[in-house]
Amino acid sequence: MKQNIVFNMPGRVWLFGIIFYLTGTLASAQISGSVFRDFDNDGARSTSVPTLTGARSTSAPVELGVGGITVRAYVELSTVPITTTTDANGAYSFSAAQIPANSRVRLEFANYPGGYFPAPHNGQGGGTTVQFVRAPASDVNTGINYPSDYCQPGPVKIVTPCFVNGDPLKTTDANGPIPTELQSANADAIVAFDYNAFSVKGDGNSSGNKAQFPADHLALGGQVGSVWGLALQRRTKQIFSAAVVKRHAGFGPLGSGGIYVTDLNSTSANPTTPFLSFPNDLGIQTGPDPHSGLPGNKLFPSNDPGPMQAMGRVGFGGTDMSEDDQTLYVVNLFDRRVYGVKIGVPAQKPNPATDVKSWAINGPGCPQGEFRPWALKVHHGKVYVGGVCSGEYAPTDASNLSTAVSNTLLSGHVYELDPSLPNGQFQHILEFPLSFERGSADLTGDCINFKYWQPWTDQFPAPCNANFVMWPQPMITDLEFDVNGHMIIGMLDRFGHLSGVANHDPNGNGYYDGFTGGDLLRAAPATGNQFALENNGTVGTLTSQNGVGNNQGPGGGEFYSDDAWVFLGNKAHDEINNGALSLIPGKNEVISSAYDPIDEIYKSAGWRVHNNTSGKAERGFVVFIDDAGSFGKASGLGDNKPICDVAPVEIGNRVWFDDNRNGIQDAYEPGIDGLVVLLYDGNTQVASTTTANGGQWYFNNSNVPGGLKFKYNYQVRMDMTQLTNYLLTASARTIRPTTRNGARLAATPTYALSPYQVGSGTDSGIRDSDAQIDGNTAFINVVTGDAGENNQNYDFSVYACPTIEAQPNGLTVCQGAPVGSLTVKAASLALTDKIKFVAFDTPQTDPTVIYSATNVLGIVTPSSSSTVAGGVLVSIDASAIQTNTNATVTTFKYVYAVVEPVSPMPSTCLPYDGIVITILPKARATATGGVVTCAQPSVTLTAALTDAQNTPITNGVYRWTGPNGFTSTEQNPVVTVAGTYTLSAATAACPDAFTTVTALVEQDEEIPVIVDAFGGVPDCTTCTVTISATVTPANSTLLWQGPNSFTANQATVDVSEPGFYVLTVTGPNGCTASTEVEVQPPSNEEPCPVFTGGTSLTLCSGNPVPPLSVTVLTEGTYAGSSVAFVYSATPLADPADAYNGMGTLLDTVAPTNAVATLSTTAIPTTNTSTQTIRRYVYAILSPTPADPTCRPVSQFVLSIDNPLCVPISSARIR
Repeated sequence: MKQNIVFNMPGRVWLFGIIFYLTGTLASAQISGSVFRDFDNDGARSTSVPTLTGARSTSAPVELGVGGITVRAYVELSTVPITTTTDANGAYSFSAAQIPANSRVRLEFANYPGGYFPAPHNGQGGGTTVQFVRAPASDVNTGINYPSDYCQPGPVKIVTPCFVNGDPLKTTDANGPIPTELQSANADAIVAFDYNAFSVKGDGNSSGNKAQFPADHLALGGQVGSVWGLALQRRTKQIFSAAVVKRHAGFGPLGSGGIYVTDLNSTSANPTTPFLSFPNDLGIQTGPDPHSGLPGNKLFPSNDPGPMQAMGRVGFGGTDMSEDDQTLYVVNLFDRRVYGVKIGVPAQKPNPATDVKSWAINGPGCPQGEFRPWALKVHHGKVYVGGVCSGEYAPTDASNLSTAVSNTLLSGHVYELDPSLPNGQFQHILEFPLSFERGSADLTGDCINFKYWQPWTDQFPAPCNANFVMWPQPMITDLEFDVNGHMIIGMLDRFGHLSGVANHDPNGNGYYDGFTGGDLLRAAPATGNQFALENNGTVGTLTSQNGVGNNQGPGGGEFYSDDAWVFLGNKAHDEINNGALSLIPGKNEVISSAYDPIDEIYKSAGWRVHNNTSGKAERGFVVFIDDAGSFGKASGLGDNKPICDVAPVEIGNRVWFDDNRNGIQDAYEPGIDGLVVLLYDGNTQVASTTTANGGQWYFNNSNVPGGLKFKYNYQVRMDMTQLTNYLLTASARTIRPTTRNGARLAATPTYALSPYQVGSGTDSGIRDSDAQIDGNTAFINVVTGDAGENNQNYDFSVYACPTIEAQPNGLTVCQGAPVGSLTVKAASLALTDKIKFVAFDTPQTDPTVIYSATNVLGIVTPSSSSTVAGGVLVSIDASAIQTNTNATVTTFKYVYAVVEPVSPMPSTCLPYDGIVITILPKARATATGGVVTCAQPSVTLTAALTDAQNTPITNGVYRWTGPNGFTSTEQNPVVTVAGTYTLSAATAACPDAFTTVTALVEQDEEIPVIVDAFGGVPDCTTCTVTISATVTPANSTLLWQGPNSFTANQATVDVSEPGFYVLTVTGPNGCTASTEVEVQPPSNEEPCPVFTGGTSLTLCSGNPVPPLSVTVLTEGTYAGSSVAFVYSATPLADPADAYNGMGTLLDTVAPTNAVATLSTTAIPTTNTSTQTIRRYVYAILSPTPADPTCRPVSQFVLSIDNPLCVPISSARIR
């Protein structure tokens, strides 16, 4: 997947647009800045902008903004960032509503495109991808770049091969040695010029032009022969060149498969040597040498027919180097494969078995032709190959100029390969027809009719004007990519390598001058990894300034429109491009090889520089002007390559004071300046630097002799003892050394290294500490990145562990008394720190246990108003501690002050101090009560106090409470009311630490109970009668008192004197009860007899009445009386009426053993009704007593049912 960074503002309004944007957006911003492409690796964004002329406004690169970069702002103590994203111009801002003024802010820049790395630090306008600012702040910028897009800001050379006529391996001919100045072997084959060169080379016959740009002579024909493709190994500054087939110009010593190396650092006169032969060293064929009959004298013509077929099919096409300089990529035209040859750094011949990979380029399937690759470009990790469908099998008659018309068989194609994939294959990313109308390579005679690409042919064409020959055959020979992701396509006319200057046709006839009409096209990124070719001068958002509708490109126009040559004031050539390209990112221009690149200079070769915004040409440069043995207008130059240095690498970032000890950089935590940081290679110090600008430190080419090595193990060290010169505090933006003495020196905290790499979450490595400790040395093990892979995320973090000191460390309280305020003095606290007070019942020494306590008394935020010498006082109200334990021995509570929160703190930093609370014991108290009785109506309560050793305490404090609101402060009060009395007793030392006990006063005033008391009547005047009583409790004392001063104390007493007798009973508790009984005088009356008996029974009709019996008790005068039974059919209203003659006498019966029984059938028992009938029998005394009050009666009730009755058992009644 390709990630494009697109510069998408039209060139005409770019400068105005960005000024307007920044002015309008940043005016209200609290913090603002931009993310830019730092092409020159200076860490600062240049002010150069694209222009329609001159390419850019200054010599510095145009460093475009980068959209889509995430910018995170952490404000003050917040751990949750405010996030925004850079816009298409790379700008971002945070409003005042998001970030208050004067806030300390930590900015992070993240989410770079793949393969991009931070620019180096620059204190004058460019920071790293982590920056610390205070709002408001503007121009908070950071640069990023793709390492291979780097080119040094200083002088840059551009290298190009020159083709020389003849056989470069011959120095003699039939006439003997060839003069040196005429030898092909001694002619320039590779040269270099200043990148900014214009006009004519310094050592040429410039026809009056002032020479300013002399050539660097890098290789002669005899060393390399004909080479086209170039690859630069930046790390070693070596240029690799690859053999190419060119008619009239022979190969070098390695033949068609030869690759040569030029050491640009060498001071030797011959810095170029053979490097690798594909056939001989790797066993890979590149095709036979097609040349024949070439002279060693560069002035002599030749037939050389072989290249007519071999050109584009033998030898090499494009060449490039991997971005890590390890692998040389080449297109082998013979087998149409791309080879990746691992040569290493420094370069050496590869092992053919292990160091060579290749990929087939199968092409799209070409009608009447073949896919012919040539162009090769390594860009941002991918390999791109360009080629054409040649149409070479189509019938062609090069002798008939009228056949040179539009041809739909021809098309251009570009493929993309990810060489890192194990089974990577080329993906087709661009296809376009080559049937569009173009300009002609020459506008004289019939040559003007060559306005279209023609199929490849091995024929030599007929001249189109005198000795001018041309037959434009398309080849895509070079690719470049602009900073906005556009693809630049260089096209070479194959016929340029099939012709020469004043040279023969393949049959040895004539002296022909060849013309080559290449092209320069552009394609913009489209969907996915696809590209879209320019159309009528418009590509992407850009439109050519002059090329729209000029009928010389796809869709009727061309973007790069200044590709014509003017001679004597008239346009003479319409297509002068020669297929080789160079593009340095940020320069807003593309260099294209060309013939006659400067108007009015005839038969020359060099390059033309095109503005990449407008498409116009900015300047031209001539390498040669019709020099002896040169190729004039027939592709006299090969590829060109700017010699950009390898991007240097930088490491570093910051030493900061980790105020909250969590190992994470917070916005408010300051950097520490003035610390010496050392760079070690193994045990050898190789560089040193001093922290500045907020604790920043860096190692790079400026302070490491020879520069940092790529992918190399270093160790960065810092002596921790330097910190003794510092008082670190988070209140300062930057900390610098402080001179201290006396008390301040004594109060210096001990500094330690923060926890190692504790970050988590996205991009955690950019905000944590990377150092470890060895003795007093903090160190970071560093592996440098490859070229340009800066890593400014190596941070040292130090913290001061807080100290806590109890003020004081103990106090004594009485039980039940509040503890009150507890105070500690704390020092070296973080701004976020609080003091937590925790309580234990037992002493603790393990800080982890103390810090994990759950019995928290409270958490207190320190106040600056409580600052004292050496720290800040922190107090808590400890009244929540329970001292009312009721213990009778001394008890203790242990309160510890710790730092809160604990979670970020290192395990080695768990400060605490304890306060021991001594709780004096309560005295042991006892209390006794008593019993209130009738005899003892008051009780004395008694109280006593003893200590834990049971020693009596004499100076106690006593508080009694009891029933009916009773209170007393006497030790032994007297009470009269029964109940529970509560004693709260304490010592005089702790008068509020009461021990509470109770004493019971019982009440025993229960009055004795006289259950029974009886008097009586004597039987005679001389008889006695017994008086008696039953009482409870049984142990009570009895006292009888009666007539004639009678007294007795027995329960039963015989008395004879009538009258009232008083019984007084006294209980054990002294309580009394009394009652009175009467003894009546004797009486002469006899007792009335008593009947018992009588019943109710049921009879069935007609059944006899069973015997009826009564018991009669008689005595005295009634002894011997009989019982009369009287019958009545109805009940008597008063049963005693039976004595008055009512009813029928049934019988009179004398009792036998006091029982009188009636047996009779005289009672009728027949019942003919359906209702029950009743009959009544009364037993009375006979004879009737004289005393009318003596009328004893017993009654019998007989119930008689009808004949169907069932007898019911009788029930006795009185």
